[in-house]
Amino acid sequence: MPAIRTEAQREASRINGAKSRGPVTPEGKNISRRNALRHGCSPDTVLVADQMQAEVEQAFEELACHFAPRDEHEARLVHIAAVSEVSLVQLMRAETDYISTKVRHAIENWDERRASEIDQLAELLETQPAVARRRLLCKAEGRDFLADQWDALAGALRETGTLDDDQRDRALRLLPGVACDAYLNMLAALDADDVNACSDLLRFMESEREAHIKAGDDLWERVDSKDRAEAPQMARFDPGPEYARLARYMAAAERRGRQAIAELRALRDEGSSERAPRTSRSSFSSFAGALDGMRMPDQSMPSREQETPPTAPVQNEPDAAQAPATDEVFERILAEKAAIRRKRSPLKGKALLECVTNASYVPITIAPAR
Repeated sequence: MPAIRTEAQREASRINGAKSRGPVTPEGKNISRRNALRHGCSPDTVLVADQMQAEVEQAFEELACHFAPRDEHEARLVHIAAVSEVSLVQLMRAETDYISTKVRHAIENWDERRASEIDQLAELLETQPAVARRRLLCKAEGRDFLADQWDALAGALRETGTLDDDQRDRALRLLPGVACDAYLNMLAALDADDVNACSDLLRFMESEREAHIKAGDDLWERVDSKDRAEAPQMARFDPGPEYARLARYMAAAERRGRQAIAELRALRDEGSSERAPRTSRSSFSSFAGALDGMRMPDQSMPSREQETPPTAPVQNEPDAAQAPATDEVFERILAEKAAIRRKRSPLKGKALLECVTNASYVPITIAPAR
């Protein structure tokens, strides 16, 4: 159950609320609305920072000279394109600066990551010694860590002549399974006050230390030194979230500018006069598809069995003497059309047009193919 507020608390709340209720003037509201603004580059915002205002105005003038906006809507599209262009340039500069910073600090970051990784494996050695030891053996710094551990244990043995329980457990975690038996035998001899047990255990620790140092030097020459030297080059291909967010903002700015220009061009195309469709000269299908337009009104194409000359001449119609030539032209056109479909036509394109043009037929305007 919530606590009941006292009268003094209510009075304090009224006094604090009366001190300020936020900005009142339009200028103050315009400033406060940007308090949560981080960069203004998100895909759903089109904001112009004060530093970008001059560049946006210059870009707007250049685009306005090219597109010549005719009304307020087109001018707004040109302004969006100008803002997108300037934002894209700013983001490209930010990308260059980001990559340059990563390259400059690549070696330092590589060393920090490797040191952090070794520290984590050292902590893992307490709970999962087999996993931690296997990962430490694969790195030059890990080998150096194991060599330092054996050096510390050897120093404690020289100083006290024995090892306590924690030191004995640490040595066991540093050793693989095959070497544990020899180590345990040495510890048993040490507990039995064997004269040579301490020196034998020291030689064993020194041999482990020297082996790790030698293997670490070899790993550094073959692998780790090359990885460290290549860190600046690899920093150029950063898969981190910051670079992914920057790339997303760049794509959004470019897409916003392209959409504004595309909409502006679409408005221009709608306002322009409609262009007449073009007919390809090399296409027989578009020409043969207009055969119906070549026929005269109230006339149908006669077949070979029903060839009858017209009883009376009609305007824009060939004479009776020219009818057979006309029929031959139509028959030849139909034959050529079928042959072209079978890809065996001797007449294509201009040759077929010349065949029709040279025929004795009344010239008629051919409607373009739809």
